[in-house]
Amino acid sequence: MNRYYHSNLIYGLANGLKEKWLENLDVGLPKADLVILLDVTQKESFSRSPQNKIGGKKVKRDKFEKNKDFSRKISSLYKTTAKKKHWKIIDASMSKQEVHDEIMKIFSKKIGI
Repeated sequence: MNRYYHSNLIYGLANGLKEKWLENLDVGLPKADLVILLDVTQKESFSRSPQNKIGGKKVKRDKFEKNKDFSRKISSLYKTTAKKKHWKIIDASMSKQEVHDEIMKIFSKKIGI
C-alpha cells in the first residue's frame, strides 16, 4: 500500500507540476493494482470529530486544509484523476459500516472471492 504516490501526484498537479514528471518519481517501484478513493465533501470531512481532536485536544488544521480553495482544487483533482486512471471511488459520507462494505466488495471482486 502506497498512498504517498497518489497523494504526491495530486498535490504536485495542484501546484503546477507536470503529470509525467510526477509519475516518473516512482519508476521502478511496484505499481498499485487497486486504488480506492474515499470521496467526502469538505464540509463533511471537517465536521468529523476524530479529525478535529486528538487525545481530547483540539487540533489545528494544516496549511492545506485552511485554504478552502486549494482544498477544493485537491478534491477536484482527486476525482478527475480517479476517473481517468480507473480508480475505484466510494462515497465516504455513508456510515462507517457502509463504507467498509463497499471497500470489501471492491477488494473481494479484485481478488476473486
